[in-house]
Amino acid sequence: MKSSKRVCFSLCISSRFVWMATAGLILLACAVHIPEPSENHVRWAGEHGMTATLPELSEGRRLVVLKCDGCHSLPRLKRYAPKDWPAVMDSMRVNAELSAREDSLIRAYVTVASGWWRDSLAALRGPLP
Repeated sequence: MKSSKRVCFSLCISSRFVWMATAGLILLACAVHIPEPSENHVRWAGEHGMTATLPELSEGRRLVVLKCDGCHSLPRLKRYAPKDWPAVMDSMRVNAELSAREDSLIRAYVTVASGWWRDSLAALRGPLP
């Protein structure tokens, strides 16, 4: 192989690697803002009349990262109250081409995660004077 071809090949490989690494880091940074579900989330769901297991919530989180990031940045869960997520999801389901199961898992995750976050923040603030 001529040296000019080797340089071009090396540059192409290098720029692809840099692009893939950058994309991976961006996705990872965004995913950090989407909390991993815990037993606290499962407990919150039960206290609010929802049935959700830890594996279901984990799968819902995974789907949020994979499906929602395709069209826009990952949703900020604190932006919407739990009661607002059904309307948000209704507007996104068709565009995201979600199956009924994917839609159900994502709805459960975003509702529980946003509700748990809001309640936790309220508990940290304490009662209003």
